[in-house]
Amino acid sequence: MPGSKPWHDFQLSDGCQLPQELSAQRFDARVHLLRQFDAARPLMDRAAEIGNYSAQQQRAYSLIGSNRIREALDVGREPHALRERYGISLFGQSCLAARRLVEAGARFVSVFWDPFGPHGASVWDTHSNHFPRLRNYLLPVFDQSYSALIADLDDRGLLDETLVLCTSEHGRTPKIDSMPTGGGRYHWSRAYSSVFAGGGMA
Repeated sequence: MPGSKPWHDFQLSDGCQLPQELSAQRFDARVHLLRQFDAARPLMDRAAEIGNYSAQQQRAYSLIGSNRIREALDVGREPHALRERYGISLFGQSCLAARRLVEAGARFVSVFWDPFGPHGASVWDTHSNHFPRLRNYLLPVFDQSYSALIADLDDRGLLDETLVLCTSEHGRTPKIDSMPTGGGRYHWSRAYSSVFAGGGMA
């Protein structure tokens, strides 16, 4: 599938590198503080269990003092067959990571579509090449990944308590423009389409 390979994993982007104004000494101080947090993790967990902190503090400590989120993002822990079921694309593996985050206790998860292929960042913005873009790039990946997410949540008994919402930036014109190569559909703010699944909805 386009967009990803089986051995790929999630990493920080180039924009997450240390800023130039952050000195090595200041960075070392932050690392030292993080190690102090890690050393204090058992105490923090015990304090949170007995309710010494507000709900907001407990949420913050759960991110600092637990590896659950880091482990949930590690989709490599899943069987390869399941990863292939989602599709070896960034969108597919992100949907799998979303399911793992839900299992880890995350209350709200967002997954965004990844731009790939010859059309780049325009992805669903099908002003031209509408039909080949849908047929060859967009719909196969979306159908596989989204349906796998719904089925996987259902298989694990999580779908009834998890609302899955799929939405877009805006609608598309109801008529196809045959003039551009491959056809085109333009912006149509008068109608939005959203798909809801799970969460006890009819």
